[in-house]
Amino acid sequence: MDIVLKLRELRRLRGLSQKDVGRLSGVGEKTVSSFETGDRIDSMKLSQLGKLLRLYNITEDDFFSHKIDDLFDPESLLQQTREDALLTGLGE
Repeated sequence: MDIVLKLRELRRLRGLSQKDVGRLSGVGEKTVSSFETGDRIDSMKLSQLGKLLRLYNITEDDFFSHKIDDLFDPESLLQQTREDALLTGLGE
């Protein structure tokens, strides 16, 4: 999953509007919007990304790993649930 989609989905997952994110992070509503549409993603500063990730309570390591992709992928979550059920059944 690309950065643009991750940022948009994290905001939605937290139940925040772009206006909320701008106000709470200090990044700015229009800037958040331009990042989420991909218009200005190439000019994003690390400090801006850090502010957004802190607001979303996500580490940079998690953001750039496949862990975060699994969060938004229902198939992955379903597979993980199946695996957990199997492992739990084996432990009994």
